[in-house]
Amino acid sequence: MGGVWRLAPLEGEMTQSFLSRLAARYGVRLRDLLGAVAEAGGLSNVMDRARPDSEVYLNREARDRVVQLCRVPGHHLGRALPAWAQEVPRQRYAVGPAAQFHVTPERVLPWGPACPECAARRIGQARGVRLYMQPQQRVCRRHGRWLMQVPGSAGLVVRVPGEEWKTAQRAHARLLRRSGWGADAFEVAQAVTRAWWRREWSREELWPARLQSMAPEGMGWEMWRVVAREMVTYPETVALAGLLADGCLRRCMVAEANGRVLFRLADLPVLIRTVADCMKRPWLVEQLGWETSGPLFACGFVHELRVLAQILGSRRGA
Repeated sequence: MGGVWRLAPLEGEMTQSFLSRLAARYGVRLRDLLGAVAEAGGLSNVMDRARPDSEVYLNREARDRVVQLCRVPGHHLGRALPAWAQEVPRQRYAVGPAAQFHVTPERVLPWGPACPECAARRIGQARGVRLYMQPQQRVCRRHGRWLMQVPGSAGLVVRVPGEEWKTAQRAHARLLRRSGWGADAFEVAQAVTRAWWRREWSREELWPARLQSMAPEGMGWEMWRVVAREMVTYPETVALAGLLADGCLRRCMVAEANGRVLFRLADLPVLIRTVADCMKRPWLVEQLGWETSGPLFACGFVHELRVLAQILGSRRGA
């Protein structure tokens, strides 16, 4: 190649994604590039194999070779690539460079495809770039895309209809900034909407309509229904998270409980009425009232236990 060039990473990019781009720049395949990066004494210390949804971890010697190939300082790569400095245990050889592929959720954090339009503008490459993503980073607000992680693939970019998802992501980010319980509230809300999704209530019309209208070509319906849940329910999940993180609602629940034992959600009418109003689904009042288990019930039960603990504590103090 003529001249000196540098291949810079995107902020939050997966190491395998960056190395795939580096390999393409040299006109070789990823496995050939890694074979050279992790070669010592004519032997290549690369464990396992690449998959579209895998991540690759390099030891220090292998990282030093990548620095030479891409002509980007190692500290810059360390800032941009979250998995760059994660060491891998040696398995095959005692010394020398090494690379290890991983695909399990225990080792690979949630990720998604970069927005093609944004990637093309920043690095001249529209597809195949993967980034680590937090739950509040799934929507490209500039181009109206949901950046979906799909197991066994390089992810899927789905156009979202209307402004609901962009508005929800702004509200999600605001919740995380303003509430110390925001991240936990979102996890609880995800568990609640996941449970509702599995129930397939006959009176739920919006989610099935979204699921149908956003379905891509070439993906089986059952697979689509599994991977699309987080996207389809995202506006309601964020709204519910904001509600659960609201100190006013928590105080109302504590006052309404008044030390009573919770047997069903109907025992906390303020909770189910507020949830139904927030979700714009009046029929949820009746639907939820009879529930005696599930994540929303557990959330209410936690409040009951806190009230009971406070009462017992005050009695002991007296």
